[in-house]
Order: sequence, then C-alpha cells, then structure tokens
Amino acid sequence: MGLALRFDALSWGLPDVHHPDEIPILNRALAFAKGDLNPHNFLYPTLYFYALFVWEGAFFVLGRSVGLYHSVGAFEREFFVDPTHAVLAGRALTALFGTATLVAVYQFGKRLYDVRTGLIAALFLAVAPFAVRDAHYIKLDVPVTLFIVLAQAAAARLVVDPNAAGRLRDWIVAGIFVGLALSTQYYAFPIIFTVIVAALLTGPRVGWRAALTGLVAAGVASIAAFAITSPFFVLEPSIVARDMAAVKQIDIDRSVAGRGAFTSLYAYIRMLASDAMGRGVALFAALGLVLAFRHDWRRGLLLASFPLAFLAFLATTVPMSRYLNPMLPSLAAAAGFLAMPALLLVLRSEEHTSELQSRFGISYAVFCLKKK
Repeated sequence: MGLALRFDALSWGLPDVHHPDEIPILNRALAFAKGDLNPHNFLYPTLYFYALFVWEGAFFVLGRSVGLYHSVGAFEREFFVDPTHAVLAGRALTALFGTATLVAVYQFGKRLYDVRTGLIAALFLAVAPFAVRDAHYIKLDVPVTLFIVLAQAAAARLVVDPNAAGRLRDWIVAGIFVGLALSTQYYAFPIIFTVIVAALLTGPRVGWRAALTGLVAAGVASIAAFAITSPFFVLEPSIVARDMAAVKQIDIDRSVAGRGAFTSLYAYIRMLASDAMGRGVALFAALGLVLAFRHDWRRGLLLASFPLAFLAFLATTVPMSRYLNPMLPSLAAAAGFLAMPALLLVLRSEEHTSELQSRFGISYAVFCLKKK
C-alpha cells in the first residue's frame, strides 16, 4: 500500500515541473556526466546527487536498450525540450526511498518493542500525508529519512541487546548510517544525539569503557562514511564556508532575526498535530511517547531522543512542512507502541489484561466500558 501511494500520480504536472527545486537538483546531478564529480556547491551534501546521477544513468541505459534513446545526445536534448522521462525517473527514486523507509521503521519498532509495534508503525507511516506527498518530489527530505531510521534501528539494537552493545561492529553500523544521513542532508545532525544516548544507556550494562569505545568507533565510522560519500566537502573549505553561511541565512537567520530562538516551534507543532500524520495518529504518538517512558524509560528515551532534538532544531528554522519528514517514523513508532493495546482495550479481551497492565502500569478495569 505504501508503494502504491508513493507511485500513484508520480507524473503529476508533467511535462511542466512546478516544484521549484526539482530541476535545479536534477541539473546538479546530471552535471556529473561532464566528468567532474566535484559539485563546487555545498548547499547540500553530495550523496543523494551521486545516487541520482547513477540512477538517471541506469535509466538512460534501460531507455537505450528499448529504443527510447539512440545516443547520449538524444537524452540531453529531450531533457531540455521535454524533461518528463528524466523527472519521472528521479521521482521514482524518491518513491523507492520512501517505500524502503517503511521497512526500516518496521525494523526500528520491532527491535525496540515487538513485531506488532513495527507493523503498525509501518502502516501509519505508509499513509502519513506528508510522507506520501514528499515522496513525489526530487528532494532530499525523504531519502535522508531512510538513513536516519536505519541509524535509529541500529541504536535500538545496542540498547536492547547487551551482546550487540559489546560488539564494535554494531556500533560501526550505527555510525555508518549516521554518516550517510549527514551526507544526504546537513539537518540530520540530531541523529548523533541518539547514538550518544545509546552509549549512555548501555554504559551501566556493558561497562563505561566498552560503551565509550563503541561510541568512538561509531564516530569514526560516521566521519568515514560522510567523507567517502561527500569527498569534496573537505577539499573546498572556502566554498563550504560560503555555502554554510548561505544555508544559515536562508533557513535560520530569517526565522530568528529579531524574534529570538524557537520562534517556529508552535508552527511545527501545529503541523504535526494536524496534517503531517492525521490528528488521530498524532494523538496516539504523543500519548505513546509518554507511556513509552513509563513502560521502560531506557527504550522510551531512545525513541524520543531524535524527534525531540530535531524539533528543537526545527524551531529555529523557517517553517517548512517537508522538514518534518525525518520525525514522522519516530512518531509512527510511538503511535504503534500505543495502538495495539488501545485496540485490545476496544475489544476488551480478558486474555490481554496482563499485557495492558505490564505495558501501561495501570489497571485494565479503569478503561473498560460498562455495558448498559
């Protein structure tokens, strides 16, 4: 269902491209065909642009094999005359990233709690309006969300499995996904706090020395993953400094100038409470986060670490609904944690009384509706 929603109407607007960012992003990716892999522009990291370039190249090869194109020149001319095929291919890549995120959030919910939580989390994310809408654009917000959720799932393994917390390779995996997220979008940096939280939570169980060693390994792995997938970032320091200043001016300075920090908090909360996932799921997510702490504060803290840190950062930026995409999987997992027991409450099955009491720490009888 998630795949169908993300591919439905993927050709919207074509051959006209109404989203202002799609053609510039596609232009930058296709420019690598000139032979220079240095983008000479770092308003964004470069992992997604490399992936889009390879994807469009594969599309050209496929198109040539079926007679759609007879040469590279024909592909180039079509892009300037009618970019339908190239844009549709790029949007399909975003849709696939969005669909893969459903699998990732299932793994996250499953590792942190159970299979049912993972399945319901995937269901909620599959139909989340913002997630479905933004999977139809050639943009970076949906692709970066995949790597963020993979990093969360890796961190969840460290917290719930002492054996994994004692293995360096599991820390390295978490670090790699952090690096890939940062190499897709700079604003993914709050995911670093999730790995730090994982280290703080595993320290008492596996020893602080082992936890610190794992955290350092994750940090080194994240730097290596970022450097490999955005290799020219460290080679163009003056351009990086210029573009980082521009990003700050565009996204932050015009939001907080003269008004102070966290000026956009209410706007983002309002979007989360209404259109982002739907009011019902948003309510389930808010209650799920609270009750997750009561059920197991360690897992609850890991679950809440990224969305809270990310929301605090977003509160200093110009309100953009697409920026909320990385938060949606965490909220879907929180809603999934609450949804199944809530369904059992509706069904009022006595065999599930113990599960409800253990998960919420409250009396099942309080919630039972008395028959008239």
